[in-house]
Amino acid sequence: MKRLSFLIPFLFLAVLVNAQAGKVTQASNYIRPEYNQFEKAKTLIDEAIEHEKTIGVSKTWKVRGDVYLAIATSEDANVNSLSDNPLQISFESYKKALELDDKGKMKKYIDPKLATLKIAFFNKGGEYYNESEYAKSFKCFESVVLAGELLADGTVDTVAMNNAALTATNAEMFPEAVKYYEKVIGYKYGGVAPYVSLARVQKTAGDTLAFAKTLEDGIVAYPAESYQIVLELINHYLQNNESEKAMAYVDKGLEAKPDNETLYFAKGTLLDKLKDFDGAKAAYEKSFELKPDFFKPYYNLGAMYFNKGREMLIAANDIPANKPKEYDAAVQESFLVLEKALPHLEKAWELNSSEETIALTMKEIYFKLRTKKPEYQTRYDELNEMLKK
Repeated sequence: MKRLSFLIPFLFLAVLVNAQAGKVTQASNYIRPEYNQFEKAKTLIDEAIEHEKTIGVSKTWKVRGDVYLAIATSEDANVNSLSDNPLQISFESYKKALELDDKGKMKKYIDPKLATLKIAFFNKGGEYYNESEYAKSFKCFESVVLAGELLADGTVDTVAMNNAALTATNAEMFPEAVKYYEKVIGYKYGGVAPYVSLARVQKTAGDTLAFAKTLEDGIVAYPAESYQIVLELINHYLQNNESEKAMAYVDKGLEAKPDNETLYFAKGTLLDKLKDFDGAKAAYEKSFELKPDFFKPYYNLGAMYFNKGREMLIAANDIPANKPKEYDAAVQESFLVLEKALPHLEKAWELNSSEETIALTMKEIYFKLRTKKPEYQTRYDELNEMLKK
């Protein structure tokens, strides 16, 4: 009789364990096509997952993953609405199941589910992206990456990594963006593009040193494809008034693309800043020779002649009044330089007549030169009338 006192508690315990295990089995059955009782399945597995007798069992978490995956992938919107985030709950459940699976028995059942989850997460990430829900989109693409890492073959999804980096950038989640761009670069996916994207994130986050280093690393890794990186560095050094560094990358870019009008324009801009008039002039001329409808070099070259002529005119005004011949000669010399600005400004105006500064500059020059040629007076009158209107 005394032995019964020991047996009764064990029998009671067995009943409790079997009851909870039964809920897990029932939940698994309820999501089968012949039943389609998703709400009942969810209720049962949610109860089992909270119970001390089944919370530490791998199968409980595996079934929970199955239930929430079924809810997420159902074509019935009412079923989808049973959970706010069924995909993520499913994924976290499968992860927990694998952690508790000491003998590795669940792996063969869970791997196909993870493969399904990857596709579902990828598609959902695209949906969130199109809705500009970038933080949610990032979470989905990150889950694609993490699910792939749990698969038996350790699948590396570089496309999902890149998407995670992009969506994190758009969501202004800069540490996450840096993390995933570095992963993409580590797997040598996308060539130079992820270097440029990572550098822009670093710059936006205020780390200009990391920005420059990332771009320089990209040039080393992909020297033949580094044109985009070179442009990024040129713009960076131009913005920071580091003309000599910018010039070094302009020359590097021209080595790769000797017929690139943008690089010649950049070179002209730099040489103009460095007060190398002849070098800047040659670079601007080469730029619009390569691209005859390129507005910027025409405008800049015209402005360069105008500024030089104006400086000469200011200097002429400093000549003493008792030296009229010297003054007249200096003025005429400045007029010759101003006159050279006109064809370039006229071409710039032809290409972009919305830039009123061009018209105002030409009007000033034509006014100064109006006595030299009748057509200059005519052109001045035309511009004056147009600007009045």
